[in-house]
Amino acid sequence: MKKNKFLSLLICFSILFTHTAFAAEGLDLLYLYQWGLKNYGNARIEKSVLSTNHNYEVFNYDKSIREFSLDNILINSSSTYNPTIVSAQIGNDIGFEEAYSIYATLFDKKEVIVAIIDTGVDINHFELKESIWVNTDEIPGNGIDDDRNGFIDDVNGYNFFNDNPFVYVDPIEDAHGTHAAGTIIAAHNNTGIKGIAYDVNHTVKIMPIKILGPNSKGTITNLYKAIDYAYNNGARICNVSLGTYSIDYNLEAYIQKYPDMLFVVAAGNGKNFIGYNIDISPVYPASYNYPNVLTVSNLCFDGTRYESGNFGYSVDLFAPGTYILSTLPNDSFGYYTGTSMAAPYATAVAAMLMSSYKNLTVSQIRDILRSSVSVDARLATYSISSGRLNAFNAMTFAINY
Repeated sequence: MKKNKFLSLLICFSILFTHTAFAAEGLDLLYLYQWGLKNYGNARIEKSVLSTNHNYEVFNYDKSIREFSLDNILINSSSTYNPTIVSAQIGNDIGFEEAYSIYATLFDKKEVIVAIIDTGVDINHFELKESIWVNTDEIPGNGIDDDRNGFIDDVNGYNFFNDNPFVYVDPIEDAHGTHAAGTIIAAHNNTGIKGIAYDVNHTVKIMPIKILGPNSKGTITNLYKAIDYAYNNGARICNVSLGTYSIDYNLEAYIQKYPDMLFVVAAGNGKNFIGYNIDISPVYPASYNYPNVLTVSNLCFDGTRYESGNFGYSVDLFAPGTYILSTLPNDSFGYYTGTSMAAPYATAVAAMLMSSYKNLTVSQIRDILRSSVSVDARLATYSISSGRLNAFNAMTFAINY
């Protein structure tokens, strides 16, 4: 098989919508806008914009002013029905607050390393830097492979795209991976957003592995290298928001090679932003049905499948993926939309389970996430579980395993 086929990143850029300024004390100030964690039912947007605009908005957060605003986001509590408006559904979220009330009180949690196989990650972002994996056996910047793992100066991960230890290169090129990291482990520091699996002891850590460069392209050979690197350096969950349309039996073998590592995979965004059935037209690794693969598609804030998200019984569940606010390079934040945004939600909850309940196997974690969903008839034909990720259910279901 050819090993230099390009991967197409399954990414759908976000759509803009406008918030009013918000300032408060004693909580992460942008949490109000993380509808996937807590859906207040206050987001509304024109259908025409929802369907056609896939750009993303970057904004800088001034910590001294302690407020934030965007120009094109509509927040309106009016319940008046308008067929041209898509309105959020109260409670259509992952039950984060209830789940976190359990997670935060558990003692003696196990450290879990999550590899983000993606673009690079801005490891100096103030929301992320305390939870970035550190290779303590490597001496930074001395040009020596101190731990003899085959990689020089790989203190925080590795850049296979450029074959060097610099896991962050450029604010545009590495926005996608930075966004995924924030969803998983952004600090709860009364400033920005909340990461789902963050705790004060930094139990869950992010290992950035960059295999995608400009235009979110990379080689499948580097994906193999990234998987090996992740496993050999202690990662047991991989967030994989990328894929290929080409059958590659080596990739399938790599997934099977590590049955005790969970691959959380984005289902992909259909061509021209119209999702399709990946049972019929497979995308890899999303279409693999193995006990260590969890495939995730994109839920809109109104509780429906977002139209660009792929579907089918290869999809295990849906998670919030539309207008997801998270970290972007240079201490900024922004919205993205796509299955690439949905996958980190499931990755984070998987990390919570793995950390909290030490004896769970990877296949059990996958089963718990699938069986604990909030079932919704609107998703019945679009995934094997017919539901959306429910972190609270997952944390409570796990007690019985």
